[in-house]
Amino acid sequence: MYYINQEVFEKNVKKCDYFLFAYEGIIPLFYIRGDNKTNRNLYMIAELIFFCHGDVRGISPWMRDIPMSTDPYIDKKFAENIESYAFAPDAKIYSYACRTGLGNPKIDKKANGLDPMEKNSVAQALANATGATVYAYLRRTSYYDTLLNYDERDFIDAVHFYILKDRDKREYNGYTQFQGKPLTSEQQKIFYELNTIWNEGKYLVEEDILYPKGARHPVTYDETPEGVTSNMKTFWKM
Repeated sequence: MYYINQEVFEKNVKKCDYFLFAYEGIIPLFYIRGDNKTNRNLYMIAELIFFCHGDVRGISPWMRDIPMSTDPYIDKKFAENIESYAFAPDAKIYSYACRTGLGNPKIDKKANGLDPMEKNSVAQALANATGATVYAYLRRTSYYDTLLNYDERDFIDAVHFYILKDRDKREYNGYTQFQGKPLTSEQQKIFYELNTIWNEGKYLVEEDILYPKGARHPVTYDETPEGVTSNMKTFWKM
């Protein structure tokens, strides 16, 4: 989730077909509700992408690392209040929150043959309420490689250790060809970009670095619950 100032927002908003942003962790949900029908006919939601926490109960941008019973959710009850006219006919919703395509609360680490009850999921409720095509995972999701993938982190680590010599040991084991060799101009350019993002906090949306899709690399599925599909499932209005 990004925290951006007004100047950066105005500079980059034209890059996006639809821009949903957060301020101090609070998503302006009135944009989703579509309180003004006239304006909504002019500015319909074409796409929503949720990069946040979640579980079988719903999507929760406010959830911390340890879920609490008091966490607010975009859940099935919330979906009942969404006005479908706020969404374009071909709108799409992507939920990268954990298990939002799963409708059976009894499934946690393993399915153990239980019905995943996809039609009872939050993803299905959102599809029914908005008319949008909804994409969601039944499994937990992993954001580990969304900012930099393994190879990019390995590359940065090698440059710091072999070229800059500002680290005592390596965290990764690739790019040993950098020992005693200067970087090419192209490699210097790549290092500057990746190191700026990884070690200087520029992923917090500074200057010109902004990812309209929310991440540099795709969110992937995690290992649990075992026994349910690892694919991102598609949900249509029933």
